[in-house]
Amino acid sequence: MSVALVTGGSRGLGRAAARALTADGWSVAVTGRDPAALAEVGAALALEADATDPVATRAVVARSEAELGPLDLLVVSAGAFRAGGRVWETDPETWWSDVEVNLRGVQLALWAALPGMVARGAGRVVVLGSGMGAVPTLGASAYSSSKAAVARLAEIAAAELAGTGVTVLTVSPGMVRTDMTSAFPEGFLTIHPELRGPADAAWTPVERFLGLLRRIATGDLDALSGRFLHVRDDPSAAVQAVDDEPPRGVLRSRPWSDG
Repeated sequence: MSVALVTGGSRGLGRAAARALTADGWSVAVTGRDPAALAEVGAALALEADATDPVATRAVVARSEAELGPLDLLVVSAGAFRAGGRVWETDPETWWSDVEVNLRGVQLALWAALPGMVARGAGRVVVLGSGMGAVPTLGASAYSSSKAAVARLAEIAAAELAGTGVTVLTVSPGMVRTDMTSAFPEGFLTIHPELRGPADAAWTPVERFLGLLRRIATGDLDALSGRFLHVRDDPSAAVQAVDDEPPRGVLRSRPWSDG
């Protein structure tokens, strides 16, 4: 049975990913800070952990592999967006806390999980990115800046992993309705229409994200390792064109145009 670890799996997209993978027959471990919420996910293993704690993160990977087996897939979903407002009006501690969860959380997950994957010569990593990392998002400087950094971090990791059998992709799920996105300030999508879906749908169906995740999990998109994929991209076309594109230094599978 294939084994996956999903960080931030107690809510939102992490929970959706963990449930979808479980339904597909994966043996899934989930992490989060809320034990009660974790228990409701229905995963094979629920582990309470702080995504910004290196000791806890390494322990999560070790326990997941000890109880479920070697990791085939890592989904880094833990994220935070509490520092809303203009840069100079945002509490510095809250701002930095968001950056720590969004960026340090990804780095620690890679740091803890990649050695085992590299040693085995196989593994796939999906990092949850955001369209806010590709556009200057007013009122969301911590989140937007950290997600831009996350995309670059994943790209660097993928380049360093070349030839190891391990792939890394950053996925922007679109504006899926979750606890986080539902708490955005009123009028947020009006200010940033580029983050919306098609004109008739402000919110992106979670099924689009899950469909893309499933394709990555099966290895269908390994050729795109290092890329930033939005759920509205056509990954099949990107795979066909990969030989004609620069192999490194590209954060997206196509130029950014519609969020």
